[in-house]
Amino acid sequence: MSDPKSFVSPLTESTRRRMRDLHGGLLRLHKILLDNERIAYEKVHGKVETSGQLLNLVMYDQWFDWLHRISEMIVQIDELMENEEASLDDAYKILAALRGLFQHAPEDPAFGAKYRAVLQREPAAVLAHADVQQILILDS
Repeated sequence: MSDPKSFVSPLTESTRRRMRDLHGGLLRLHKILLDNERIAYEKVHGKVETSGQLLNLVMYDQWFDWLHRISEMIVQIDELMENEEASLDDAYKILAALRGLFQHAPEDPAFGAKYRAVLQREPAAVLAHADVQQILILDS
């Protein structure tokens, strides 16, 4: 009997490069979104004095909760790239999840609403979003 893993397609170098590009694009997008949300937060709650205070807010305050979806996807890409046994199927699952998140966010309407609001007010977010979308639509 054959080993079931023998039918799994390993990550190709082009897919690894695509995932690295996606990782970088998501990091840039996340930073823009975080900076934008920080400004909005400070208008309501006052200045965030330290990076430690901001980190605490990002991790535990509901204001920033919607950004966790992108953070989680960045971590998934990190784990994929570190896993020597990662497959094309693993990469395609991440790509599909990101397409769903950015195109409709059906399982998380709060994310979609907040994300669209930032895109409406922040041109840098639109550009970063377009960069990520370009990577996501490659031979999708």
